[in-house]
Amino acid sequence: MSEKSVKILNCSGDAKKVIEKIDSSKLLNLDNKNCTRMDLFLFALALGVECGVQTELTKTDTLVRAEYINTKNEAFLYSVFISEMAADAHMEEIENVGEVYGKAQRYANTGFKLIDDMFNQRILSGWNCFRNWTPCTRLWTWIHNCESAFRRDEFGQKNKSLLFVSFAQTLVMK
Repeated sequence: MSEKSVKILNCSGDAKKVIEKIDSSKLLNLDNKNCTRMDLFLFALALGVECGVQTELTKTDTLVRAEYINTKNEAFLYSVFISEMAADAHMEEIENVGEVYGKAQRYANTGFKLIDDMFNQRILSGWNCFRNWTPCTRLWTWIHNCESAFRRDEFGQKNKSLLFVSFAQTLVMK
């Protein structure tokens, strides 16, 4: 994909199913009425980066079209890519938009799988199942606390979006 190519963020078919679960359950108000797909993608990206695993996409599907990806959003994608570049790498590598977007998509795919795991565990045993879940203990504690606050509507709508963007920034930029 060259620099002039259309910039689109894809997700896997499995991630689309997770997004449907998010929309129907309104998990953390990440559903499509309360949160843009770009913010949802950044949230999933942050989860994947936090856990340090990239998962290949299967049966790709468009999640975010170019017109919804602004400079601030793209900065997150590039920061993930640059932070993992080898010390002796050439900065020209960041010109490969396909590689930059591909890495972000793989991390987000992992994030969507983690969210799906959360749904499955929550169904079986409620939120307590995350108390000792070591891969992302800090993350799941934060999610549990926010989910409780959202259910009580302690945040205004604008603050919810800012909270997620801030959280994504914290994880991606650490």
